[in-house]
Amino acid sequence: MSAHSRYPIFLPGYPQYSRNTTYSTFKYCPGIVFRNSYRGSIYRCTMAGFISKLFGFLFGLVFAGAGTFFIWQTSIPTYLNWQEMRQWQPAEAELLKVGGSQSNTTALYRYDHHGFIYSGSRVYVADFNDSIGSYQQKLKQKLNRSLASNAPIPIWINPDNPAEAIIDKEMRWGLFSLMSIFCSIFIVIGLTVSWFSLKARTKSSIPRAQLKQLRKTWLNQHVDGEKNESFSEYLRKTTDDAAGQSGESNNVSNQSWKNKPEWADSHITSEAKSRIKLMWGIALVTNIVSWPLMFAIQDELHKGNHLILLALAFPLIGIIFLYKAINTSLEYRRFGIVTLSLDPYPGSIGGHVGGSLDIKQRFTDSSMFTIELNCIYSHMSGSGDSRRRHEDIKWGQSGTPELKSISGGTRLSFRFDIPDTLPESDVEKKTNYYLWRITVTGNIPGTDFKRNYIIPVFATAEESRFVHHDISRQVEQRRKDEATKSAMAISRGDFDNTKLSRVIRVKKTGRMLELYFPMFRNKMLTAFAIIFGGGFGFATFQIITIFGTSTLTKILSGTFSIPFALVALVGTTGAIYLPLNNLKVTIGKGIIRIQRRLLFLPIYMKSLNHNDITGLTIKRTGSTGQGSKQIVHFKVLMHAKSAGSYTIAEDIDGEDLANQLKEYLWQRIRSGI
Repeated sequence: MSAHSRYPIFLPGYPQYSRNTTYSTFKYCPGIVFRNSYRGSIYRCTMAGFISKLFGFLFGLVFAGAGTFFIWQTSIPTYLNWQEMRQWQPAEAELLKVGGSQSNTTALYRYDHHGFIYSGSRVYVADFNDSIGSYQQKLKQKLNRSLASNAPIPIWINPDNPAEAIIDKEMRWGLFSLMSIFCSIFIVIGLTVSWFSLKARTKSSIPRAQLKQLRKTWLNQHVDGEKNESFSEYLRKTTDDAAGQSGESNNVSNQSWKNKPEWADSHITSEAKSRIKLMWGIALVTNIVSWPLMFAIQDELHKGNHLILLALAFPLIGIIFLYKAINTSLEYRRFGIVTLSLDPYPGSIGGHVGGSLDIKQRFTDSSMFTIELNCIYSHMSGSGDSRRRHEDIKWGQSGTPELKSISGGTRLSFRFDIPDTLPESDVEKKTNYYLWRITVTGNIPGTDFKRNYIIPVFATAEESRFVHHDISRQVEQRRKDEATKSAMAISRGDFDNTKLSRVIRVKKTGRMLELYFPMFRNKMLTAFAIIFGGGFGFATFQIITIFGTSTLTKILSGTFSIPFALVALVGTTGAIYLPLNNLKVTIGKGIIRIQRRLLFLPIYMKSLNHNDITGLTIKRTGSTGQGSKQIVHFKVLMHAKSAGSYTIAEDIDGEDLANQLKEYLWQRIRSGI
């Protein structure tokens, strides 16, 4: 949305939206989009919503249709053929020719049935190519041995139509299950996208009649000489006046959040029950879908197809979810209902989010528990089969609560200081919204304690009345202690006692300082790159080889393999570059040398004089984790007068550490000038 289309129009008789909710409410469904002129400035939200629904519905149908087409071409005819061939009769044939490729086997044979000579070419049940396991290779080897020895081969003949025959009529259950699941995923994702596209609600737009009336009023004011402003300026002013008349400076005075049963008062219940239902639902679905594979795996192993063991990942996932479901149920049974009492209520932006909860057991060690507060942006991204809901943590802190013994248990109390720049809770929770979540975990012998609470947080600037245990102060003190410790170590040149030891090897010889950033320092990112590159590469290969039997299927499989191939390319590139790149920086004797290599091959080399250096800066390069567990990574850039900027340190964890290293390096560089 453009800068000049920032504000919506408020009209009598229509819902009034506060300043704080204007942007998220109208970002995805602007009733009015302002432009410099009136012509073409109005967009109907209902039309935009209809187009969005139609696009999502059709996109979902395309995926569902593709999955249906593929399953109709693979699994269904294979199963029907196998059922029919179970009644075929055994016979012998003379093998004439054997051929094929890595993904298919072809043969030509001749056989006699009741005095009539027939020729056949069908080898196995499936009508599509595949390279799963060693089935094709072993089958070709077996047939080639028979061809070389002129030995007859066993075949199966259709008694109702002797012209139909096959060499191997056994069902490959592993392949059948894999194809069925693969195609079903396309169908389910497509139908889900179509369903949610149809069910998506669109916000109402301002009737065109009302807009015409506004324009008429604006024109009359111009004719009378009362106003000398554009129509868009007039609309903006109308917005400001309406917002001022509403008397809402925040999202609390006229909110509907108290109508939500879970937020009716300051006592907030956790998501424990819904979490139990979700975990059991996922566990049942994954186990029902995956465990039938066990029967197919055994048959395939007897045939020597050891790659089918990869399919054990599906039952393993089912077991993991079943374990989580059981563990979640045991946790709820042990601790029961644990209610969070907010103080203040609601939680306050610019003030405090605090409260307490009572657990019906005695505890004395506060370090067993962790309280985490996160401001989360929940949003949909992608389209079609890649459309997913994501949660991005915009702000978060965690620490240990205060423990106090009460009658029948323990009370956990805590308080957070909330910056006044954070967004409020979104009451309606439409497509994209902000929410605030408190997570309480306890590392307790037996079943661990874990509860999540979605709480109302608004810009009231109120503070806690009864809770004084400040977790935000804990967080700040921890940060200061770590910064002080690392600063002292770096000033001594003792990098091994800082987090820099993860990525830097330091060598000092006289006034010469050598920084070496070795290979394999990004193990986690490398692992992800390998998984994505290998997984999507395998998926791309399988889509093309399995479905590429006819012209139509080749076109469809090629089209659907493009996104997989692109992800595979990016993942493979990362899997090569991330572990193998290394950086060496030498500072001393008036010269700074920078060398970047991939394994042992130089990518670039640069030598700069100390006098050419104008300064050092740090730059954020990314982050791992979210919320209180987020680690932000930085690099140190060296700026030269005419040669541009160069990286002289990278993969540094935290802004404080990056600044400390920058200051240390700058002192070393200046000492050589």
